[in-house]
Amino acid sequence: METELAQLQRIFSVLGTPSASEWPHASSLRQFVSFRPQAGTALSVLFPALPEDALELLGGLLQLNPAKRWTASEALACKYFSPAARPSATPLDKLPNLKTVLEGKLKAEQAAAQQAQAARPAGKRLNYD
Repeated sequence: METELAQLQRIFSVLGTPSASEWPHASSLRQFVSFRPQAGTALSVLFPALPEDALELLGGLLQLNPAKRWTASEALACKYFSPAARPSATPLDKLPNLKTVLEGKLKAEQAAAQQAQAARPAGKRLNYD
């Protein structure tokens, strides 16, 4: 089982150790422990596929200083959740429903049966009279 200090070390290795200017009064916390300063890694390097608005949201939520960390309201106001930033929802009439799914399945089964029939070699009919 990992200790709290080991967990903090992992967090600081990714996000960087907060400086006194980034998190004033952190050293006055009751169980403050000093860690070796680390630079951390930019979120865009850790998550290169994320768009800029997602990186902004992630950065706001991962602030180490609780006074700077985004609240839920601040996060919801982020561009990431803006309707203009995302594709609009699929219109209801374009969504699959049970009828269209079953029709598609039936058509696929019929096509597969026709292909199987066409793939069979033509044979001689035997007559037992």
